[in-house]
Amino acid sequence: MNKYREKYSISSNRFLNIAIGKLVKLWKIGFDEARKPTDIEIKNVLSLIDLENIILNEDECSIYLSKKNMEIDLGALAKGYFADKIKDYLLAKGVKSGIIDLGGNVLTLGTSYKNNHGFCLVGIQNSKENRGNLLGVIPIKDKSVVTSGIYERVLNFNGEKYHYIFDSLTGYPIKNEIASVSVIANKSLDCEIWTTILFSYSIEKALHIINSMKDFECLIIDKNNKIYLSDGIKDIFIKL
Repeated sequence: MNKYREKYSISSNRFLNIAIGKLVKLWKIGFDEARKPTDIEIKNVLSLIDLENIILNEDECSIYLSKKNMEIDLGALAKGYFADKIKDYLLAKGVKSGIIDLGGNVLTLGTSYKNNHGFCLVGIQNSKENRGNLLGVIPIKDKSVVTSGIYERVLNFNGEKYHYIFDSLTGYPIKNEIASVSVIANKSLDCEIWTTILFSYSIEKALHIINSMKDFECLIIDKNNKIYLSDGIKDIFIKL
């Protein structure tokens, strides 16, 4: 296993935390009831979002949450998992070509028949514009592209914007220069996992990690709409 995939994956509370459900529900960003919690409320919830308190029993296929009121949130995994399952189902039924689009999560099957080169063109959203306004497109074939961005769901409070990608150490949305991360890989679940993980790093560190990994690429957009590309897509990304 690649050293970065081993060190920075689900084993870290901060980078990918499925125990974060109580914190997500506290902020409710993306819902009508969204609000900025008090520091005391956030501090009280932090004790309930420790991954070490999720006890797995493989023999019984069971999960036990060792602290009362803990909640699991699979928002960083679910769409990728189901996209891969849908692809497996379609392939088993003999489908040779197609696109699975779950909103921010695109997975392609085989070769596109719409053009001579056989690639599907996946658009990358301009984080400063309304949905449908693109900064560019990535040609892919039989791969997945997953994008996570701080512009999708926000809470405006006292002149500040709070997004929904949280830091499990602070209980607040992650603060850095990244506006969106798009990951390209064979499996949609892998893309989902790594869009979440990369948000926790600087742009330079995130690119370094992906460039060290086989069969992974990424595109990062900063808050000034500047585009950063991993080595394998620098020559194929089409800027609009």
